Amino acid sequence: MFLKSFFVGVAIAAAVAGPVAAHDLTVGVKADPTVDPHFLYLAPNIAFARHMFDRLVDTDAKSQPVPGLATSWKAIDDQTWEFKLRPNVKFHDGSPFTAEDVLFSINRVKTLPNNPNPYMAGLRTIKEITAPDPLTIRFTTEVPNPEFPMQMRIISIVSKNIGAASPADFASGKATIGTGAYKFARFAPGDRLVLKRNEDYWGTKPAYENVTFRIMTNDASRVAALLSGDVDAIDNVPPTDVPRLKTSKDVRIFTSPSDRIIYLALNTTPEKLSGATDKSGAPLDKNPMKDERVRLAISKAMDRNALVTRGLEGLAVPAGQLVPEGFPGYSTALKAEGPDIAGAKALLAQAGYADKLSLDLLCPNGRYVNDAAVCQMVGAMLSRIGIQPKVEALPPTVFFPKIKVPTQQASIMLIGWGLGSGSGLSMLTDVLRTYDTGTGMGANNRGASNPELDKLTDLAARTFNDKERVALMEKAMGVAKKNTVAVPLYAEMVVMAARKGITLVPRYDQQTVVLNAKPAK
Repeated sequence: MFLKSFFVGVAIAAAVAGPVAAHDLTVGVKADPTVDPHFLYLAPNIAFARHMFDRLVDTDAKSQPVPGLATSWKAIDDQTWEFKLRPNVKFHDGSPFTAEDVLFSINRVKTLPNNPNPYMAGLRTIKEITAPDPLTIRFTTEVPNPEFPMQMRIISIVSKNIGAASPADFASGKATIGTGAYKFARFAPGDRLVLKRNEDYWGTKPAYENVTFRIMTNDASRVAALLSGDVDAIDNVPPTDVPRLKTSKDVRIFTSPSDRIIYLALNTTPEKLSGATDKSGAPLDKNPMKDERVRLAISKAMDRNALVTRGLEGLAVPAGQLVPEGFPGYSTALKAEGPDIAGAKALLAQAGYADKLSLDLLCPNGRYVNDAAVCQMVGAMLSRIGIQPKVEALPPTVFFPKIKVPTQQASIMLIGWGLGSGSGLSMLTDVLRTYDTGTGMGANNRGASNPELDKLTDLAARTFNDKERVALMEKAMGVAKKNTVAVPLYAEMVVMAARKGITLVPRYDQQTVVLNAKPAK
């Protein structure tokens, strides 16, 4: 969590690296990137951008704030944050980095057209931005925002010289001008992204001169490529392959906790749902998700331990709330319950849906660990309480536009949310709070409004006292659990693998970042 100010002194000088060895690194990755760092807000896209672009505030592998293009930041008052920018930084084209580039980047995030999932979560409270001098930026917020610096961690800074560049201009390399540790070399959609080390980088230069991200969405192909030596490392190791990889003398496994909760979003928004029918397929005259008994029954149907042990080979942690253990906002009072089939059936009967309900369950196929398989298991658990599931697993590029707020139509959606900010406040403000087009809050709320939760969330979001803010978050998480519009299932773990002789650093935010990868000693 943040203090009101963060200053860096001698660490700036220490950030400049000495000589590094020139090596090539090829990484098999599950995600197909968007090279434009402001298009389609997803963790894998942020991860790819990290290599080519910097942010004002960065985060380390444990989601703690570290200086990026800002060397220090402080709250001048409860609604004004001042950032001092790093001097003598150059973009890949040799142009100097200044406050004007920050202003340009933020405006581009706000105005980029046809963006299916904008990066507005970092900008929602900003009222005004000024640049008193080329190396100072001041943000005035609509309301006090104690976690504002961490919200800037997702905003990549691009050069103002790119003008009205489109995502296609980034994919071609024409506009891919950052200040990051790597420069864009080549991008072949669906095949690979090739990067070359920036020898003029202001900070610690990475160990590998050339990095190639091989796009390998098929899990089996990724594992086979690692075992054959066709790639040096892979991300998103399938849990079922971990035991086999551990027995290989040529492979090392790297694991870490993560800050991502996988949950079911229950769509209470529309009055009617096209995917909610009786078992003959006839449409219902009202949305069953609006009935809290139906929502609670769905939660009671979930066998979280089975999802973890059978669906994820034990590489996850059952969740009873929407914050992983160890993060601010986690409440020790909210435990992960076991299934209660009889209780779930009784609730459905009370609501008038005993053995009469059919619901669509929409899931991604390839975004989260074993997501399609977990989706099938969730469907089977729903059938045990008398709900007939209609399971549909879609590629992420189809899934996310289809569940875009506020037009989502699916009854139940399996989604993951990574905190990234190091606390549970992002879950509250982005996922659980009522959707507000003016402030951008609730931009990922696919459930419903709850005035009590909104009040607690808004208060926590403007409380600078750490202890008081955490207490408010914990109370709000309790309200969210009782409201049951988002049903927590489990917290994922990060699993990566590399050929012997390579050291990787998994991140809590699950982003595949190889800036700290290096040859093993």
